[in-house]
Amino acid sequence: MAGYVVDAAGRPIAGAHVWASWEINWVEQHGRLVSTNQQRTVETNTNSDGSYLMCGLTRGAQIVAKVGLAGRNTLEDRLVVPPTLVLEPGDDALLMREEIFGPILPVKGYGSLDEAIAYVNTHPRPLALYPFSRDGENIERILARTRSGGVTVNDTLVHFGVHALPFGGIGPSGMGNYHGRAGFRTFSHERAVLRQQGNPMSRWLAPPYGARMNRIVARLARWLE
Repeated sequence: MAGYVVDAAGRPIAGAHVWASWEINWVEQHGRLVSTNQQRTVETNTNSDGSYLMCGLTRGAQIVAKVGLAGRNTLEDRLVVPPTLVLEPGDDALLMREEIFGPILPVKGYGSLDEAIAYVNTHPRPLALYPFSRDGENIERILARTRSGGVTVNDTLVHFGVHALPFGGIGPSGMGNYHGRAGFRTFSHERAVLRQQGNPMSRWLAPPYGARMNRIVARLARWLE
């Protein structure tokens, strides 16, 4: 959850049960959203499709959050949204269709690892994948059977900070990579230059066409029959 509060960049699949306990001063230790418009988009817009949380609630999801932040009476403090879990949101919910720039974490339950892998593979390729497991074989199964822009195993976000690793998406999550050598190649242009020498074959393709070209065309036509 801590990584999601920082980045809010993906849609994790987690186990069927979630336990959460927060005992910190949210207003002092968590950054604020950038504007009241973003706060409404994340939390309070009463239109069923207007905020991530309201859209989740109207589609049967369960919301788990630190309810009632003390000191949210001022505009500045209302921009602090507590870390919030949204359990079992439908795929049509707003927070499952957009990038979430806020401390909202959707949680989907699964019965088997194959089910979780199938879910990932039937949705757009993610920018990052964060598998958590003490079982090395399960990690290798996930890596072998899924595709994503990048992976951090048993943590979140860290691969982005390693300059030697290429960072980028795949398909809908982005094209190309940057960081280190990968970034140099992505943002550089390789110009192709071909120099014809001697007797170029391309002259056979230029008119006027004579008897030799007619024989070549006839042989090709017989070969293609």
